[in-house]
Amino acid sequence: MKRVVFMFLLLFAGSCMYAQDGTTWEEYNYIKKGIAVQAANGLDIEKKGYKVESYTSFKAGPFSFTFDNLRRTTQNNQLAATIVAVAGTTYRKPALFCLPNLTAPADVQEQCLKDITGYFRGQERYLIEVLMRMYAFRTCNE
Repeated sequence: MKRVVFMFLLLFAGSCMYAQDGTTWEEYNYIKKGIAVQAANGLDIEKKGYKVESYTSFKAGPFSFTFDNLRRTTQNNQLAATIVAVAGTTYRKPALFCLPNLTAPADVQEQCLKDITGYFRGQERYLIEVLMRMYAFRTCNE
């Protein structure tokens, strides 16, 4: 019995450490709200323990996309999430989206997907174009 309890605790502790590397709600909220507040007040886009680095930008139809990586400086510049800024449409307000890393909790991933699909409802073809361009960009820059 002690062995079973020990194995359970070991597995639980291991899964918690792994889960800590995923995009957190704090990081999600910073991308969705904090960056907008900083930009609106003319402040630098910065958060203690993180750095923002430019990744790429391009147009897809009426949309302009900018991708920046949010990295944790306290964890060897580990990717926390990708910031996606969308602008340039006459019928949608500019928006910031969080693309969580692959180890983010399911509820964070679900909220991010909900944000993106809600914004692009009826314009899904541009999301496909973005995916194709991102794939091409990564392939050409490896």
